[in-house]
Amino acid sequence: MLVLSDLDVRRCLSIKEIIDVNSKALRSIRDNGGEAIVPRRIGLPYRSATACSSEDAEDWTLFKPAYFPASNDEDEEVMGMKLVSIRGNNPTLGLPTVTATTALNNAETGEVEAVVSSTYLTAARTAAGSALATKLVLEGRSPEELAGLTLVVFGAGLQGELHIRAICLLANVIRLVIVNRSKERANKLSAKFLKEGLFSDIHTVELSDEERVRCAVEGAHVIVTATNASTPLFAGSWVRPGCHVNSVGSYTPITREIDDELVKRSHAIVDTHEAINVGDLRWLKNQNDRKCTLLGNLLAGNDVFSEALDETIDCTLYKSVGTAIQDVCSAALAVKAAREKGIGTNVDMS
Repeated sequence: MLVLSDLDVRRCLSIKEIIDVNSKALRSIRDNGGEAIVPRRIGLPYRSATACSSEDAEDWTLFKPAYFPASNDEDEEVMGMKLVSIRGNNPTLGLPTVTATTALNNAETGEVEAVVSSTYLTAARTAAGSALATKLVLEGRSPEELAGLTLVVFGAGLQGELHIRAICLLANVIRLVIVNRSKERANKLSAKFLKEGLFSDIHTVELSDEERVRCAVEGAHVIVTATNASTPLFAGSWVRPGCHVNSVGSYTPITREIDDELVKRSHAIVDTHEAINVGDLRWLKNQNDRKCTLLGNLLAGNDVFSEALDETIDCTLYKSVGTAIQDVCSAALAVKAAREKGIGTNVDMS
């Protein structure tokens, strides 16, 4: 059995490779033809001292299985399960908010063939979905609109960082604004990008500074919300017409990063149909005359993106809650690359 650490995974895969494999994974769960099998996830709430019941719990551990059958000679079948935990207090302990591990099975024998640390992969595959959605939305824009984009990212953790890297691979971002509860953490991420020479125009904003947050949102062409916030981060009325928003942080019916105003103004794209149950899309769930477009349908050409539904809808929103098929396909690609490069630790489980 091969065991890969987070560092091993980073050495094995580029962001571009992760984007490509996630395009395939998302297409596999399209309506009418999607071949993947993805059972419902199982969630265990962690009741902290402030939570009275499982519904109040902000921390969860999730078990997410998936199977990707080989539908042609180029694909390899993949079976596995990811165990992911969200702990809001982890940053104070010097740990990531989201930690994850994926086990991959030999589909024929059922034996576990690899265990992959998936904290980095979880952030990377989420960012890949957002980058793909952003690219699809921007494809219909004029060259003038695409000449130089301002990207505003809420969250300075690993998710925020990898969203910046992934989106900038597929879009011409020239100005970056990082908004975070801790200005120190935002400045640290900013310094990292400046040192790498990826941007020259970077600004950091503390989330509590409402005036500067509003200014950042009003100037954004693309926004990412990648936080563990339970209430909206900004007013939807601040968002400029034509803006695209990727919301990836909230994942339960009672948590949200964006408000109803933004949802009402947006054509919604989702990674899975389950995303409609998340707090962010609470308003949309009760609207019979409004639908969400599945990202896999767009990537597969089963659906055509139409930005203008009527005069009241002037933004786009991609809501992601993650799907296990992304996890197992990303982990399988890491294992394949690791074996080719001689990376990782082999463990005899007999």
